Amino acid sequence: MDIDLCRLLLGEDLVQCVDAEVLGGITSGVIKIAGGNDASNAGTLLLNKILASVVGKPHCEAECDPSVRQLVSMALLEDTEGRLLVTREHVYAVNSFGPFSLLVQKHLAYDDDSCAALYHLPRIFNFFNGEFVKSDLEGVVVCNDSAYDAAHIGILYRLRISGWVKERMKSITLIGKWMTYTGLLRLYREGALDSWSNIVFKHLAEGVPVSEGGCQNSTNASRERIYRTFLVRDSEEEGAFYA
Repeated sequence: MDIDLCRLLLGEDLVQCVDAEVLGGITSGVIKIAGGNDASNAGTLLLNKILASVVGKPHCEAECDPSVRQLVSMALLEDTEGRLLVTREHVYAVNSFGPFSLLVQKHLAYDDDSCAALYHLPRIFNFFNGEFVKSDLEGVVVCNDSAYDAAHIGILYRLRISGWVKERMKSITLIGKWMTYTGLLRLYREGALDSWSNIVFKHLAEGVPVSEGGCQNSTNASRERIYRTFLVRDSEEEGAFYA
């Protein structure tokens, strides 16, 4: 993108960036951060390396500089039944909808902390009466599907929330719905998820056997992981939702 156009669209506020080489050849996926204090975990090592090398750069310049990647804070929202919130943006000017997303996202300004995506949650809480139950740092997300994706690195959080009062949300600019693995799998197979959500979903589905729509053969232990994640009910019929 032309730098003058970037300056017009994005402005010159400082955003957090790191040298693109910090990834060391990683091209795609979620690098899982282990729980506890395992400093030797690959995800923990990568995140520490990223956070130790952060510099501030004007947003317009960072977007046009292939030698750096901008940091983006991302959050998965999970309810107490194990379902995940899926949203879809309404592009009001042209009356059309974007792809489905599992993630609340925010570019990290130079003075933000790494959980800055949480600052965008009030937009969603306008529709629900929710309270945080638990939050976990899930991993580092890398995607190279487009030039935009290749200019960013995601820091992924997982939030469990209680107290929701609606099954669906809808506004002029955003619609959403709680979905189980069954419904998310349908969106994934239809190619309806955005590129970052596609990678995160594959990460979540790693423990599900191919015969059940997963990504690989799995042990009983890994199957339990995915069922704890989504609490799939065999009798539940989950359809893709559209405006």
